[in-house]
Amino acid sequence: MVGLQRNIDFDEVGVILVNDGEESALPDELFKDYPYKVTNLTIPHGGVSRARNAGIQASKAEWVIICDFDDQICNTLGLQLVFSAISEDDKDMYWTRFLEEVPQDGAMKLQPHNRDVVFIHGKIFRRQWLVDNNIRFHNGLTLHEDVFFNQLAQAIVAEDRLGKIETGWYLWCHNPNSVGRVYGASFLLETYDHLMKQRNEMAREFHRRDMDAQEKIVVAKTVIDAYYDFQTTFWHTKQYADAMKKAERWFCTFLKKYGVLYTKCDTKAVSQLASGSRDYHYKCGCFFMEAESFGTWLKHIMDDVEPYDIKMLDVEE
Repeated sequence: MVGLQRNIDFDEVGVILVNDGEESALPDELFKDYPYKVTNLTIPHGGVSRARNAGIQASKAEWVIICDFDDQICNTLGLQLVFSAISEDDKDMYWTRFLEEVPQDGAMKLQPHNRDVVFIHGKIFRRQWLVDNNIRFHNGLTLHEDVFFNQLAQAIVAEDRLGKIETGWYLWCHNPNSVGRVYGASFLLETYDHLMKQRNEMAREFHRRDMDAQEKIVVAKTVIDAYYDFQTTFWHTKQYADAMKKAERWFCTFLKKYGVLYTKCDTKAVSQLASGSRDYHYKCGCFFMEAESFGTWLKHIMDDVEPYDIKMLDVEE
């Protein structure tokens, strides 16, 4: 929907279309009449993270927006809002509210999202800042990859260099064939192995950068989030019994590796994380049993669940 944007100079706009593999490549002729430059880049198939990194590397622009192929700029003045913000403020990163299409009663409801680290949607980055700080997607992650990138960026950006655009302009379109939509409500449960690998790589990244406080936050948040994840009512139904056991084993593996570090986390910070995690799960529509205390649940994980080999957490790039 870039071509429908108003009040902008298309000479200042470019789109890099990254085809992840030859079989997905589009012919250049499709873009010859576009009012802005389209770079049609094809790379060997390597997954979403590698494709996004290739796009950032190929860009010569001052600012980059990372957009999935099936999403849209829903506001025809969206790029004007972006240009206005980046021309008036001296920032390295912006975030904005975005909208998500959610099927409901035979129609599409628009659900607003505020600032978060879960999605890449509606975020704008100064390209050279990303390069200078080696902020990139982890090439080995194919699920939960946005969290790795966003959390790294938000941990590094200075508070006075992070801006906000009030008016939303990014639409996360409903694609029934996407991985998240195929799994539906059970997406997190069915992909808990990927989540634990992502959290492990996030902790390792902060450790490599000597960002000890951020490493502890990742570990503490993983433990707290897991408690509320595993209290989700439908996870305990017969339908998901096998997936539940696997998810517990993956979390137990993470805990086996980082349990000692978790005990060193600041208790006040852990309490704040717990409050935030509980609120987030409620906002996401989760219903909890909370039939067992945090301590009882953690003891069950440590005493009754068999972990995998901790080496299985590591993801090669």
